[in-house]
Amino acid sequence: MKTHYDNWLFHKDENHIITLILDKPETSTNVLSHSVLDELQVILNEIKSSQSNALIFKSAKPDSFIAGADVNEFSQFQSNTDPYNDALHIVQKGQHVMNCIENLPFPTFALINGYCLGGGMELALACDYRIALDHEKTRLGLPEIKLGIHPGFGGTIRTIQLMGVFKSMNLMLSGRIISAASAKKMGLVDEVVAQRHFDKSVLQWLENDTFLKKITAQQKRPFYYSLLENDVTRPIVAYIIESNIKKRVKKKHYPAPYELINLWNQYGGNHDFMMKKEAESVASLITSEAAQNLIRVYHLQNQLKSLSHVKINSIDNFDKKPPSLHHIHIIGGGVMGGDIAIWCAYKGFTVTVHDRSNEMLARVIQRADTFLKKKVKNTRLIQSIMDRLIPDLKNHGLKKPI
Repeated sequence: MKTHYDNWLFHKDENHIITLILDKPETSTNVLSHSVLDELQVILNEIKSSQSNALIFKSAKPDSFIAGADVNEFSQFQSNTDPYNDALHIVQKGQHVMNCIENLPFPTFALINGYCLGGGMELALACDYRIALDHEKTRLGLPEIKLGIHPGFGGTIRTIQLMGVFKSMNLMLSGRIISAASAKKMGLVDEVVAQRHFDKSVLQWLENDTFLKKITAQQKRPFYYSLLENDVTRPIVAYIIESNIKKRVKKKHYPAPYELINLWNQYGGNHDFMMKKEAESVASLITSEAAQNLIRVYHLQNQLKSLSHVKINSIDNFDKKPPSLHHIHIIGGGVMGGDIAIWCAYKGFTVTVHDRSNEMLARVIQRADTFLKKKVKNTRLIQSIMDRLIPDLKNHGLKKPI
């Protein structure tokens, strides 16, 4: 039996195994937009009492499982009359969908190919089992922190339950995107399989009761995880994690990491209450100036990617620029302006950065040097980029293109 929805294909085979295939139209990447979540809720309500043996989540996109929530929708809250409650409603909707998946009376599987990020990773975490395709394009993570928020569809809770506080906090606070092999090593996925076994893997698991029990046993938490998370030790662990964060970012500019740590510290001993507070925290963060600015930076980066097709794998083509734009002038060398300037220079543009303070401009150059040493291995390429990043104390770049 097959049923086509706007975003989902529902299929139930003769073995009473349901497959839900996400295929968001007119895009190469699946995201959890309002419409995707609403349709999924309808489907889950219909199947929760059905006579089914398993549910499989798959993607119709070749290199994308689910790349997260729809960031374009994040930008709309500020224009609403009640942005906080509107954001809270959306986050709670996502939580409810994930809780429905988690509470289904039959086994649930996420077959992960390509990008599985943010809300997509949270959907996979709500499933009983996660199988990742062994491919270089399979990438997993919870990068919400880079948008000024933290996981909000139950991901803060389920990640810690699965991997323990240190590994999960490291993943969420860094926003790192990791390979399938690394995800398996960390315990984020249960198995990594080759392409030839990928589509048949769930059926093979269901037919092999011993193997399924082995995977379930692997998911069992080590006893010391609970020791780190009780009411006595949790504040100590939170203090250690926060002390490390303070070395990297300031709460004034990036409150989300501190909110995430505080969320776990205050409510980690109460699953239901932490879920409630997780939603409230994300709703508060996403409507804040810090998050909205980071979301704007995200959109600007995507616009730059569409403008510039520069590949930095060789010195010969590194200096190529799009024909319509070659010089960008940034006014303000603070954290945001400086980071935009660095990214623009990295993508091949000539950039002038104006600020009234020499000290601020010096910090931009210092951050650029640190950033490029992590991103680019060739010293000649680093110098080429740095030559295009021009401190501009007197604002000459605004008047005369370089």
